Amino acid sequence: MTQSLRQMIEDAQSQIEDTQSEVRDMRAENARLRADNANLRADNANLRAQNNGMGDFLANDLMPKVIELNNASRLHRKKVSYIENQMTQLPQQIRQELLDKAVPVLEQSVKRSFAQNRRAIMAADDDQDSSHQIMEITEEEWAQSLESDSIPETEATDAPRRRVKINGPRGPRPQTPDEEPARDTTEEAVPGPRMPRSAAVSNQRITRSAAKGRGVAVPSLVNLEPDPFKAAQKRKGKSYRPRRTF
Repeated sequence: MTQSLRQMIEDAQSQIEDTQSEVRDMRAENARLRADNANLRADNANLRAQNNGMGDFLANDLMPKVIELNNASRLHRKKVSYIENQMTQLPQQIRQELLDKAVPVLEQSVKRSFAQNRRAIMAADDDQDSSHQIMEITEEEWAQSLESDSIPETEATDAPRRRVKINGPRGPRPQTPDEEPARDTTEEAVPGPRMPRSAAVSNQRITRSAAKGRGVAVPSLVNLEPDPFKAAQKRKGKSYRPRRTF
């Protein structure tokens, strides 16, 4: 029985020693935790100080720069929008400026071209009038010339005379009938194209010079007799277009 009591006492002492060792370990752990807590508090104080410094930095240094950058960005956007508006309006302004500059120049050029054309036409008319010769023939001689192959000789007569332009040598144009030079009435002295034999065909060939008013162009040669081809075309309801010969 005494051995059992001794065994129980030894077990209790070993348990007490174990408990004391655990207590010592826990106290050491508590001391370490307190030291860590102190270190953490110091770090927290440092962070708070840094935070306060950052707040001062943000409030005093960084925020004004941020505000300045925002203002610069807003101004830049305004400039960009203004430039875009100007770019959209630029073609219209350029067109208007070009029109304002080009219209007077075009008007002056048109006036100059009209004046040059007018002078050229007047000079051509003067040359054409000076290059034509006027021959007077009677109605009877004209009717006979339609049936003959050559130009008839002109003779003095009291019948009404008709002025017909034919191609002739160049020379000064007479101003008045009194100043007209005497004409030779022979065939050799009257150059130019031969008179047509008949005026029955209305769409007869006309030379380029006649179409331009430089050859024989007498109204009595046209539409003296109805054209059967033209009448047939009208009966069929078709439009009549004479064939171009030049």
